[in-house]
Amino acid sequence: MPEFSHHVGWLQDVLDTADAAEKVAGSLQDQMRRKLEEGISVCEAVLSQNPESTMAKHIKERIDRLLAGSTVPSDNAGSERTITEADASHLDRIIEGVELGVEQMRVRLEQQERATPREYCPHALSVPFTLVNRNQPNSFKNFPRHWLDAEGGRAPRTYSLQHGQFSYDIVPERFARERQDVFGQYDARYNLVRMPEGFNPSSPFALIPFYHEMVHVAQGSQLRARMGEEAFRNFYDGSKRIILPFEIEAYGLQFEMMDRLLGGWLRAGAAAGASAERMNALMSQLKAQEQHRWLAQNILAGMKIFFPHGWRDDRSSSCSSAFADAMRRTYAPEGQLYTLDARGLPVPLR
Repeated sequence: MPEFSHHVGWLQDVLDTADAAEKVAGSLQDQMRRKLEEGISVCEAVLSQNPESTMAKHIKERIDRLLAGSTVPSDNAGSERTITEADASHLDRIIEGVELGVEQMRVRLEQQERATPREYCPHALSVPFTLVNRNQPNSFKNFPRHWLDAEGGRAPRTYSLQHGQFSYDIVPERFARERQDVFGQYDARYNLVRMPEGFNPSSPFALIPFYHEMVHVAQGSQLRARMGEEAFRNFYDGSKRIILPFEIEAYGLQFEMMDRLLGGWLRAGAAAGASAERMNALMSQLKAQEQHRWLAQNILAGMKIFFPHGWRDDRSSSCSSAFADAMRRTYAPEGQLYTLDARGLPVPLR
């Protein structure tokens, strides 16, 4: 049975609401949840009149996924190591420091933006700050704490995170060094941001890669809503799969944020690359440790290619082709590369 024209009009409004909800940073607010619940009622009304409405079925499935959020099995997510009470307490302190440090960075960024207004600001630049802020009331944000409660029978083995929420985890230094994720890594399967036990949230330099991972949290939440929980988990089945547009966007926003945070001198002098003078200035302003000079060098080298085009999400090409090509060369040896199709779903990059 074809779609009825008046049903299409009803469903288009619901579809617009679902699209807006997928773009929300952090958990869904009450007003948005009510709109989505009203949207389900519209879909059900359409299906009662036209049980074969593919549009109504598709939209209802999307809304169901958005309202359900994601389910995290704590036994699988914590299976790599022994988790102790000391881990949970240490992570409490790290989380407190991260939330404070991210808020201080947001305030500093706003002050710089007022002092040096820009012609254009990427709309997603503030998303990582919003995610961290809205995640503060999340009772499952300390994963080791929940895992210990589940082991002791004080909590269920699985827990649900709302759209945009995430949990923090701690990784022993030896694992962090082996994986070369000395500043942390986002585990999409379990909505976990894993940080090494030596993570120092008082260092703005350490929070720069954390900002990058928050972009991935937002991307993961949107992709999970589009794919559905089972398909999303199957995609991230433990294999190294890299969605190249996600990495390009994460670095693009990271570089733009850093340049604005430091008053524009990164963009202005990007052609100089990773000179010793620029590395020293970057490390000094962001309180970086000497052992992380290699990362400062990599960042400045990337910015040399990234600027002057920068990140423009109001254009068909958000970044320069040179930067996109450089990112592809960087990630090609690390695993299977994917791009996104017209529906925003991952497909192998040929």
